[in-house]
Amino acid sequence: MSISSLVTRTTLGSAVRTKIICCRFPGETSMPLSNVEYVALRLVRKFLFTDASLMRIGRLLPYYQANIGMQSPYPIVQGWGRALGGAEPYRGVRILELGSGATNSAAYCLASQGAERVYAVEPFRSLDAAADSIALRTVAADAGCVPDDLAARVARIGNVEDVDEASIDLVVSHSVLEHLSEPEAVLRSLDRVLAPGGCMCHAVDFRDHFFKYPFHFLQFEKHTWTRWLDPGDLPRWRLSDYLRLFDKLGYRAEVPVQESDAAGYAKIRDRVSKDFDRDDPTMSVTLVTLVARRAA
Repeated sequence: MSISSLVTRTTLGSAVRTKIICCRFPGETSMPLSNVEYVALRLVRKFLFTDASLMRIGRLLPYYQANIGMQSPYPIVQGWGRALGGAEPYRGVRILELGSGATNSAAYCLASQGAERVYAVEPFRSLDAAADSIALRTVAADAGCVPDDLAARVARIGNVEDVDEASIDLVVSHSVLEHLSEPEAVLRSLDRVLAPGGCMCHAVDFRDHFFKYPFHFLQFEKHTWTRWLDPGDLPRWRLSDYLRLFDKLGYRAEVPVQESDAAGYAKIRDRVSKDFDRDDPTMSVTLVTLVARRAA
């Protein structure tokens, strides 16, 4: 999809005024009504919301949901556990969580379930100390633990490079991989810290984060998406991209948990940009938990 005469912008100090003029597909005189709303929302998200304002008032943006590490950690940790299998998948394990968000809540939960050490890696968001304190006390109370004992096994750091080589048994993440602009570089850095026999477990959300329109972002050519609509952290990777990447890095990737929306994808399939293989069977995949182990 291309967008012509899409936006006029007038800078007034630090403010930006944005106006939709016209949006169309090549060779068409009109566009689906849903795209009018979708493009408007994407423009507002890109040009009017900073990360800080999104944390404060993002809930007011229709159909949008941001994962900022403030929700309950229990479904996240349970999801990793189901994908990994075993009765106590975290007991005695050294874990690195990539993208912890505004609190260390998932790391505390992992520690409460027996993890030996948890590194909560968060390079972008500052710790919300008040919310983190509540999370620590809540997890400790639920597990019958002393808060200080849990906190002593969790270290919040800003960079994977701060972790020793081959010192981690398990790498986990939740709603992180879909946001990586350079996933190969990140996965190589995670590979460096994994001990022999270690594995990765990543929960990935392949939907557009305006969840009313899970596949609409696939309509736009790369230049249009990057210039006008991408907030800066949604490169539109598909499951097949990650499966190829893990294979390239020497990992055997399995997808024990997978959800798809074939009917939803079918509605948009004929409009998918030429940048994608619209017949790729993973295009309709919405959510996965992926487990990757180094191939023997």
